[in-house]
Amino acid sequence: MKTVISKVSLHHLTIRGARIHVLSVEITSVDGRHTHIRHHLPPDTSERTQKRITTLLEQIADSLQIR
Repeated sequence: MKTVISKVSLHHLTIRGARIHVLSVEITSVDGRHTHIRHHLPPDTSERTQKRITTLLEQIADSLQIR
C-alpha cells in the first residue's frame, strides 16, 4: 500500500496548568483511505520535545515505508 503523509500538526493543550503537546499526523493512501494518528507528548523542554517529534515521525515513515 503506497501512502503519503498529508498533514502533520502540533497542538498545545493546557490541563491543570500543565502544557501538553499533541502531535497529529494525517495519512492518506493512494486509493484515498485516510488514517489519523494522535500522540500525546509528556511536558518537557522544547529541545527534548523536538527530538521526540522527529523520532516519532521517522518511526511512522519507516513503518509505512514512506520516503
